[in-house]
Amino acid sequence: MEHIHISDGAWRWAYNKFYKERYAHYRKSGVSAAEAIDQAFQETVDLEFHPYFPEQRPINQRLMTEWGEKHQQMLEGELHIAIINADSISPEVGIIKVKWGWLRRDLPQWLIDNGHYDYFYEIPDDEDELIEHFLFVYCDYSQSNLHWQCVPPDTQFKRLTIKDFQK
Repeated sequence: MEHIHISDGAWRWAYNKFYKERYAHYRKSGVSAAEAIDQAFQETVDLEFHPYFPEQRPINQRLMTEWGEKHQQMLEGELHIAIINADSISPEVGIIKVKWGWLRRDLPQWLIDNGHYDYFYEIPDDEDELIEHFLFVYCDYSQSNLHWQCVPPDTQFKRLTIKDFQK
């Protein structure tokens, strides 16, 4: 029987899909976001066979190792959020740095501990919604005054003068 070649991209897709499904399962079961991340990660790296292939195909160990390392690096990586707070009392422009791991693991626990939610499964899992909870609930910025955008880590603000606009 001829084996069908599975591309590197297809393996990565399978690992990501499996992780996301397991994460969603644990979140719906009511465990904390941190526990859901840990359990889904462990189940993914413990896979022995392709989870969606009709026949048992041993996993691509090289790509699984890369996937696991990339996942851990993502959690350790920093997210840079440029903000413009148009509040009339204390306007500000700046960049807020927050670790992805803290945003995904610890912020949901903080939201529960501080009475913003009763159950973990109620907390939005979408990245933009998590960032907005961080900015509007944790940092206490006003939704009507704050503009934000994720930016590359090397982003700097340049102070403009009138000369910058002269032609």
